[in-house]
Amino acid sequence: MYFDQKEDPGSIIIDTQERKLYFVLPGKKAYQYPISVGRDGFTWTGTERISRIAEWPSWTPPPEMHKRVPGLPLTVTGGIKNPQGARALYLGNTVYRIHGTNNDRSVGRANSSGCFRLKNEHVVHLASIAKVGTKVRVLQSYAGNVSESMPLTSLFGFFGGDEPEADKKASKSQRKRSAKSKPAPNKSASAPASAPAPTKKAAVE
Repeated sequence: MYFDQKEDPGSIIIDTQERKLYFVLPGKKAYQYPISVGRDGFTWTGTERISRIAEWPSWTPPPEMHKRVPGLPLTVTGGIKNPQGARALYLGNTVYRIHGTNNDRSVGRANSSGCFRLKNEHVVHLASIAKVGTKVRVLQSYAGNVSESMPLTSLFGFFGGDEPEADKKASKSQRKRSAKSKPAPNKSASAPASAPAPTKKAAVE
């Protein structure tokens, strides 16, 4: 995917409204993953950093979740039945995380308690390129544009439309030097030649 504006390479952007997560790459590019987001009343925005990455994490529902959903187990060990899935990327000191799932059909919906859920293959890939300390921006809606094709502004730059400032100055200087070294025009040489007088033969014809 391509952004139409610069973002920090190596950072993560979460677009809650579109239910998309982006891992930013150099050159205004990004990997895009579909995600589940918080249901009504459980969405949030802000900036955090990944504090820990766990493989097949265990899950301990917080006390407030036990109050909402009586009967939840105290802890669920890691594995294919664990709702946290194959990986979990913990966000700062919060209770929120980016994690996998044990149900792919739940991805792409607003049905979590504030965490961000990906398919297992996607969260494994994300965990392999993100690292502890990675910045994560959680937005209600991403302000820029994201597309599958390279923006026209990038194409113009690729074909030389955005000439670097240093190159512009160098080119301008070269043009000035060329203009100074160019010999003054010879007026007599540049004047248009007179048409030759017709010969008698030509006049007869």
